[in-house]
This record gives sequence, C-alpha cells and structure tokens, in this order.
Amino acid sequence: MLKQQLESPADNAKPGLSVREVMAQAFSQTDRQIWHEIIERTTGDVAPVVADLFDVVRYLFLADCQQKRPNTWKRPLSVNLPVRALEVWQRREVQETLHSLLEFTCGDDVVLHFEDVHAPAPRVQPCLSFETKCRVCLLSDGLDSLCGLTQRLSVDSATPIVAATCLTQYQVERRVCHIVSDLNATFGHRVLPVTVPLYRTGYRTRPPGEPSQRLRSVLLLGVGAVIALLAGQSGLEVYENGIEVCNFPLALTPEPERLSRAMHPVLLKRMSLFLSALADREFVCSAPFALDTKAEMVKATRLILPDETLLRTVSCMHYRNTQCGGCEGCVLRRQALFCAGAQTRPPSTASTSTLVEEPQEYKGEKWRKRERSVPYTQSITGSTDYVRQWPIQIPIVL
Repeated sequence: MLKQQLESPADNAKPGLSVREVMAQAFSQTDRQIWHEIIERTTGDVAPVVADLFDVVRYLFLADCQQKRPNTWKRPLSVNLPVRALEVWQRREVQETLHSLLEFTCGDDVVLHFEDVHAPAPRVQPCLSFETKCRVCLLSDGLDSLCGLTQRLSVDSATPIVAATCLTQYQVERRVCHIVSDLNATFGHRVLPVTVPLYRTGYRTRPPGEPSQRLRSVLLLGVGAVIALLAGQSGLEVYENGIEVCNFPLALTPEPERLSRAMHPVLLKRMSLFLSALADREFVCSAPFALDTKAEMVKATRLILPDETLLRTVSCMHYRNTQCGGCEGCVLRRQALFCAGAQTRPPSTASTSTLVEEPQEYKGEKWRKRERSVPYTQSITGSTDYVRQWPIQIPIVL
C-alpha cells in the first residue's frame, strides 16, 4: 500500500512562485508513485487527457479549499490549469460541460485558464489487464459504500469490481483494507482495490481554508473516472442511499445553495456529460441505490454479511478514529442499524442497547448536546413506508 502524501500548494508555498510552480512543487515528488499504484492494477495505457483529468480535479479541489467564501456564499474563482492535451480541453463541448458541472457543484463564478504544458503522460508496465467486463465503483469506509458493494457482488456472481478508494484520512486505509478482506473472503476475491492517496500535510500548521469543500465530490468522481477509463470501462458507480443522494432539506432555507450536493443526481448527470465530452465516448456516473433508504440497504446486507463487518464502517463527520454519535452522519448510521435490527455497538461491548442509549463506540459529547433531537429521530426511525409516501415533487433540470 502506498504511503506517500500529497501536499497542498498552500502547505509549501513560497513567495514569488507562480501557480504552476507551486503546483509542481506540491505534486511532482509523489505523482510517479501514485500513478504506479493506479496503473499497476489497470491497463498501463495512459492517454494524455486521462493524466490531465487526474491533475485538473486535484487543482480545482485545492483552489476550492484555499479561497474562503464571503458571507454571500458566491465568490469569484479563477484557476490556471496546465494540461497536456490542450486542444481537447479547448473544445467548446468540454468547456461548457465543465463549467456547468462546477456551477452546480460550488455555485461560484468560475473562470478557468488552460495552459499548454509539455509533460509526458506516465507509462508503467501493467501487471494485470482486463480482458472481461468489470464494474468500477467508489469505495469508502462508510456504511452505504459497504452495503452497496456487497449487494452488487451478490446479485452478479461473475463480474469483478474495481473498488477505487481516495485516501484523504490516514485512518480510512486500515478500515478499507479490513472491509475488502471480508468481502473477498465472502465472494471469492472478486474485489480489486485501487487506492489513491490524497493526503494533505500540515493539518495543524497550514492556514485555515474554506470548510465547505464543495469540489471534493468532483475530486472523488474524477479520480474514480480515471481508474474506470484505465480499466477500459465507461461507467462509475456510487453507492449512496436515495435520501442522502437527493439531500432533501428538512426545513426551508433562504440560501439553498448552501445545501450539500455531494452526489446529487444533477451533479452525477453533469459529471457524466463532462466525462463523455472529454473521453469522446459515453461515460455514465450512476447511483444504483438512489431509490433505497440506508435502512433498506443495511437490511439487505445483513442477509449476506455479519454485523461485525457492518460495524467496521464509520460515518462520522467529525472524527475518523472513533465516532461522535451526534453529527448527521452518526445519527443516520444509528437509525439505519437500529431499524434494520443490527447491533449499535461492537460485539465486544454489545448489550441490550437502543437508539436512545449511548453505545461505547461513540464519544457521546456531541450526542448529549443533541438530546433534543432524539424524539424526532425516534419518530422517523424505521419508517420506510412513510418516507416512500412523501408527496415530493421536485423539478430537476439536468
């Protein structure tokens, strides 16, 4: 497993350096190792435009992190992007679909400047080639990701799945390894993990950046698309439940652009259009479980995997070593485990726990601060039929 780190341009920036020099300083030392980690699991044939895509999504994400938003949310965002296949990136269809994607994802006034750079695309001798069709998915240490991958493996007993993991937290790597090991033991080594380290160093020393990180979704989908294209495939699957995919607001908000659009159907559609224009062939980003709730996904997975594997997952928005128990990710995870009949604490500390009690796997501090949300949580826990009967009419322009 690759242990290299990716540094943000803000981490090592020196006065007087251009954007390109700062980017080169940040990435040049680790790109070869990262590409080797990707390519040795795929075809080894890297087109310049695919190498550009890997660079572009990283540059956009770092630019998003470094420029803080004003109180009015929208901000001007200008980024210089050095690319190898300049003629491809200058095509009208590519630029229009990319701007449409960024406009929906971050809601900013984005101006992109593409510059020609003479850098060879990486080439590494492959050790595995794909002669049969496979699926490519994004894999994290979250509950939805595990449940979705498990169900895909169980439904199709022959097709291998390339699981792309973007490592942005050090603690994620160990849990993903355990999850993949459990799945391969169950399904006969049909999961091929491809890990891409995207660590940013200097967490405690670098200046505070923009916390919203709206372009993180573009980064994850872009890296997953790179792996899919290298594997000779034309699609990428994202395993998220429908409630989180659509992110229905729980209350009216005067600023809807502040709502997360992490894996929203519109974002997936626009990302598909952009990748199709870039690759000059149809490419589809899909969410196969967009009509399922998290509890339904967990209930189906419990018929295949033991609860111990489910409890390896982490959905916390604040911690990665443990879970706070009170953030939206933790509450939704506990709801799903509870209404699916799974345990809500690891087997070593299992007892007759309920949703209202505080399992030892959680820190509890943030949970206690949100005790007033428990009655509401109980009122919707397990209410799959109620959720499906919501009179939702949402006009979506793709």
